[in-house]
Amino acid sequence: MAIFNGVKSVLNIKSLAGKKALVRVDFNLPLKNNRVQDDFRVKKTLPLIRALLNKKAKVILISHLENNGEIISLRSLADYLKKNYFKNLKFVPDLFGQRTKKAILAMKNGEVIILENLRMKAGEKGNNQKFSRRLASLADVYINEAFSVSHRKHASIVGLPKFLPAYAGPLFLSEVKNLRKVFDPPRPFILILGGKKISTKFEFLEKFIKKADKIIMAGAIANFYLKEKGYKIRKAKNIILPEDAVVLRNQKRKIVKIGGIRKKDAIYDVGPKTIDRIKKEISRAGFILWNGPLGYLEGGYEKGTKETAQALVLSKAEIVVGGGDTVAFLKKQKLLGRRFFVSTGGGALLDFFSRRTLPGIEALKVHPVRNSVSNGVHKKF
Repeated sequence: MAIFNGVKSVLNIKSLAGKKALVRVDFNLPLKNNRVQDDFRVKKTLPLIRALLNKKAKVILISHLENNGEIISLRSLADYLKKNYFKNLKFVPDLFGQRTKKAILAMKNGEVIILENLRMKAGEKGNNQKFSRRLASLADVYINEAFSVSHRKHASIVGLPKFLPAYAGPLFLSEVKNLRKVFDPPRPFILILGGKKISTKFEFLEKFIKKADKIIMAGAIANFYLKEKGYKIRKAKNIILPEDAVVLRNQKRKIVKIGGIRKKDAIYDVGPKTIDRIKKEISRAGFILWNGPLGYLEGGYEKGTKETAQALVLSKAEIVVGGGDTVAFLKKQKLLGRRFFVSTGGGALLDFFSRRTLPGIEALKVHPVRNSVSNGVHKKF
């Protein structure tokens, strides 16, 4: 059954027993000393993997992993997955070659393996057709469960669907279903925008300046906006800026009105009057999109972000949350399962809102020849 614009769900395939399923996941997790710091994306992907294993499919996971710009082996990640989730998981330190062929041939129904880092081969980022064909030759069906990298025109995202029956996983479909609400949201629609990545935030802001009823700005973007006197959009009447803020003077935290901020002051958090205003706006909202914390969390300035999160839990609005720092904070506060749809996307989130689609979505649209088999599964090579 078509879910949206010709994209199909893999869970609608009648039988996957014995079929080799090549699953593109995003396990690009934060590491410290080769230890996983946050496995949020893994947990969001578990339902698909477990469903495929229950259907007796042979699951082949593919992902990329970069740590501080360095492309590294997935071995430590595979060890983590084996220890915490799939005790029989096997790691193959290659993408092709005899080791990969042997490992796949030895797979039994209901088993899972993970191949080496996709980005160790230039063909991945280059979207090389030969590379895509070689990946496709490993399996019977392709599944995209990596919405968070589906803004990339990489081989594992847009190349593979040309050579295998291609489907979306449940996480992928859930992302699109929930994020599409932004295009026709319940009113009032409030955008809460914080965080520290100023360049992407302003792009985000410019996309929603005419769509949102209210835009609450905090964090580094609010600091920049105030100091630059509004950047290019200072005349927008729906922008709500902080009324007061927490600054650090003489090594002491001090609450000051925005008009009393000195040139040398750095704003570390929103003040109590601003928090009260945010809570009032949240209580009136029909739909809320939140991206980025309101304070300098790394320095312990959590009050504004924490009280905003607590107000959202009590709100009756539909809520979508995106951004790694925001998600990490909600996880720390044990609020991830409370009233929020939490997106795994960062850049993908922004691109989706900007374009209403992504390269990875377009690549999954049904091709009449490729998906001509009734049950949607066939061997292309």
